[in-house]
Amino acid sequence: MEKYTYPDGSKYVGEMKNGKRHGRGIWVRTDGMKYEGEWENDKPGGQGTLTSPDGKKRAGKWEKGKFVGGGQQVKPETERENQNLKEENKNLKRELAYLRDQQPEESFFSDKTQGKKLTRQEIDHPFIGNASNPERVSRLVILLAFLRVIILIPQFIVIGLWGFLAMIVLFIMWIVAIFTARYPEGMYNFVLGYYQKIIQVLLYENCLTHKYPPFSLSGKEFKE
Repeated sequence: MEKYTYPDGSKYVGEMKNGKRHGRGIWVRTDGMKYEGEWENDKPGGQGTLTSPDGKKRAGKWEKGKFVGGGQQVKPETERENQNLKEENKNLKRELAYLRDQQPEESFFSDKTQGKKLTRQEIDHPFIGNASNPERVSRLVILLAFLRVIILIPQFIVIGLWGFLAMIVLFIMWIVAIFTARYPEGMYNFVLGYYQKIIQVLLYENCLTHKYPPFSLSGKEFKE
């Protein structure tokens, strides 16, 4: 085993023959480039691994100083990569928190409620999110509350027809679940939408929200 330092500062530790690197040895350049493996006539020859300054490795067969195959590029398991993953995770959490804080809340009976952030209850239960307690309620809206029953007549008709169909669909869902252990997505949304539709109509009828219930026959708009 011999040690040798070259004029450019690189070092070699290993076997030599006639003053040349021959056999097994390790060569390290000043910038961190490193080759460890077999040498032949002062050049990498045989099985060896070349590690670049950035930590990437190329392992396999070498001939006359050139890589000829028998291996593949190896990604190093370094602390830097782990740190990058941690930073990406932190950035993602910050973005989600920012989007949650910037989510606008629907204005209620007064313009003074605009810009108010959603509460945790409203985020966890989006289909009743527009029923949060407003800062100020319009007296005129309360006095004319009976008019809402009149304009909700189309909604009552929809609920009656929808409810009849929902019971049929629910029965079919049960039969399907017996054989598949799961509910069909479309049927589930249809039945879910019916029950949530009732809640929306009740909220509007009792002046707990000013938003007129939609006529959609799906519960998807209420899901997160």
